Amino acid sequence: MRWGHYFQPTFRLLVLLLGLSVCHVSLADELRPAFLQLTQISADTIKVDWKVPTKGERRMALGVSFNNATPLGSQPFLTILAGSTLSSWQIQRPQGLLGLTTQIDNLVNTNAEVLMRVEFLDGQSISHRFDPTDAQFTIPNTMTNIDSTLTYFTLGVEHILIGWDHLLFVLGLFLIVANTKQLLLTITSFTLAHSITLALSIFDIVRIPIRPVEAVIALSIVFLASEIVKHSPQMPSLSYRQPYIVAWLFGLLHGLGFASVLNEIGLPQTDKISALVLFNLGVEAGQILFIGVLIGIFYVLKRLLAHQLQQMIHVFAYAMGSMASFWLIQRLLSF
Repeated sequence: MRWGHYFQPTFRLLVLLLGLSVCHVSLADELRPAFLQLTQISADTIKVDWKVPTKGERRMALGVSFNNATPLGSQPFLTILAGSTLSSWQIQRPQGLLGLTTQIDNLVNTNAEVLMRVEFLDGQSISHRFDPTDAQFTIPNTMTNIDSTLTYFTLGVEHILIGWDHLLFVLGLFLIVANTKQLLLTITSFTLAHSITLALSIFDIVRIPIRPVEAVIALSIVFLASEIVKHSPQMPSLSYRQPYIVAWLFGLLHGLGFASVLNEIGLPQTDKISALVLFNLGVEAGQILFIGVLIGIFYVLKRLLAHQLQQMIHVFAYAMGSMASFWLIQRLLSF
C-alpha cells in the first residue's frame, strides 16, 4: 500500500480544516489590540489613557483596574475615535508607578490582547503585552534601561507570531522558492526591505496612512496566492524566477505595517535606537522560527504525501488568497 493512498483521508481532512479556518482567522485578525498608556505626571499622580477598539457598533467589553490607586475626578473623559473609544482619567498613588499592579478586566473571556506603555517622570518607559492567559502585570520596584529596551525584543517576536498577514506573506514566499539558496536570498531581501521602512517611519522620514498600507499588504498576499495557483513550470513568472525582487518590493510595505505597532506604543526617548533594533531583531527571530516550522511541516508532507504535494500547495494558496481577499475588502471598506 502506498503512503500517499494511505494518507488520503488525512489530506482531505486538512483541506476541510484549512477551509474552515479561513473565516475564523479572517474575523479574528481585524480586531485590533486595545492600548493602555500610563504617564506619570508628578510624584504621586498618573494619567491613564485607555483606548479600546470597536468593530461596527460593538465595543470590546474590557476594563482596567489598579491596586492601591485612587481615581481623581469624577467620570473618565470619553472620546469617540475612528474604530475605537478613548477614555482618559487620572489616578493618585503615593508610591507612583513603581510596584503598581494593572489588571485587564474580562480579558480572559475574549481572544483579544492589550498593549501597555508606561512612562516614568525621568523619561524612562517600558511596554508590556497582556493576553487572555496573562491579564495582570506589576511594574517592577526598580527599573533599568535594559529592562526598558529588552521589552521591545519580546514585543517584536510576539507581533510577528500573531500577525497573520505577515506570516501568510512569508508562507507565500516559502511556497514559491525552489531551493535553500533561493530561500535565504528571498528572506534576506524581505528582511532588509522591511527593516528600512520600519526605521524611516519610526524616525518620521516617511509618513503614509496605515489603512492604505494594510490594504496593500493584504493585496500582496492575494498576489502571491494567485502566482502559486497560476504557476506553470514551462513559463515561470518573475515571482518564481526572482522571488527576492517581489520580497523586496512588498517588504517595504510590510515594514510600514510593523512601524504602526511601534508608533502606537512609542519608543523610549532615552534608548530609541536600541529599542528599535531590538524590536526588529524580535521580528526576525519570530520570522526565523516560523520558517523553521514550515521546513519541518513540508519535510513531513514530502515524505508522507509526495503524490499530493502539489495539491497541498494549491490548498494553502487558496486558503491564503481567501483570507487575504477578505482582509482586503474589509480594509478598503474601513477607509
